[in-house]
Amino acid sequence: SVPAEDTAYTAKFAVREDMKPFIFVSEADSCTVTGRVGEDADKVVLPDSVTVIGDSAFYGCKQLRKVTVGKGLHFFRYGAFEGCEGIEEVHISDLSAWCSAVFFDEHSNPLSYGARLYLNGEETVELNLQGIEKIEDRAFENCPSPASVSLGEGAEEIGRYAFAGCLSLKSVRFPASLTSIGAGAFRGCTALDGESFPAKLESIGGEAFRNCGAWTVGDIPDSVTYVGAYAFEGCASLGALSLPDGGKAVSVGVRAFADCPALSSVSVGACRVRLENDVFAGCSALREVRISDLFFWCESEFANPSANPLSAAGKLLLNGAEVVDLVLPESVETVAARAF
Repeated sequence: SVPAEDTAYTAKFAVREDMKPFIFVSEADSCTVTGRVGEDADKVVLPDSVTVIGDSAFYGCKQLRKVTVGKGLHFFRYGAFEGCEGIEEVHISDLSAWCSAVFFDEHSNPLSYGARLYLNGEETVELNLQGIEKIEDRAFENCPSPASVSLGEGAEEIGRYAFAGCLSLKSVRFPASLTSIGAGAFRGCTALDGESFPAKLESIGGEAFRNCGAWTVGDIPDSVTYVGAYAFEGCASLGALSLPDGGKAVSVGVRAFADCPALSSVSVGACRVRLENDVFAGCSALREVRISDLFFWCESEFANPSANPLSAAGKLLLNGAEVVDLVLPESVETVAARAF
C-alpha cells in the first residue's frame, strides 16, 4: 500500500570484500577509485569491476610496492600514482586492455617509477603485441622489463612516450601497417636498435628516438612527410641518413638530427624539404650530402645555416658524382636561401 504521507527509507547494502580497501564511487556503468583506506599497505589489488583511477587516488603512498590491475580498468587520471616511488611490480592479466588504457599524465601510470611488468605472473621480457592496433600514450613508459617489442600486423600507431625510458629495450619490430610513431615514443631507450621503418610510415613525432644511443636506422621512407623536433637528436650511433624521395613536401623539425656525432652522410631525394633551425647542429662527422634532383634541392627551405647539412659537410654529390661545376637546370626559377 502507498503511505499516507512522505516516508523516509534507509537502504542497506554490502561492500564486496575486494572493494573494502578503497574509497570509490560506483555508478551503473563505471566504478571510480578515489583513494584507499589507510596508506600503510604495500600492495593493492584493483578488481575487474574498477574502470577508473581518480585524480591523485594513491598520491604519496610511499609504502606501495606491488599493484595488480584488473582488466576493466581503462582510465588512469591525473597524478593517480604520484609520489609512489617505491612501486616495484605491476601485474596485469590482459595485455590488450593495458595497451588501450588512457594515462592522463606521467604520474598516472604505476610503471612510471621503473616498476617491472608481469603478465599472468610472467615478466614481460619479450613483449608480443600481436592483434593490438594502437599502443596508447605512456603505456610502458620507464618500464625496465621489455628487452624486445614485436608489434603485430594491423598496428597503425604508437602513442606518445609509449616506450620512453625503457632502458632494457634492445630491439623493436615495426609492422608494415604502421603509419605513426608518436612524440617521445622511444625517447631515452639507450640500448635500442631496430629494423627498417615500414613503407607506409607517415609521421615520426618530436623526440621519438631522442638520445637512443644505439639506434642506427636512418632510412626514412618516401611516405614520411613529418619528422618532429629533436626526433633523432643524440643518436650517437646513427651513421647515415636518407630523407624521402617521393616528390612530396617534407617537414623536419628543430634539431631533429642534431648532436649525432657519427653521422657522416646525408641523402636527400626528390622532395621539397623544409628544415627548421639547427637540424644538423653538432654533427661534426658530416662529410657529404647526396642529392638526386637539383630542382627540388633549390626549392627546399633552410631556416638557418645549421639546418643545411652542407654547412658542415662541404661536399655535394649529384646522382653519385661530386658537384664541381654547378649548372642549374632551366626549370629552376628560384634558389632557396642557404641552399649552397
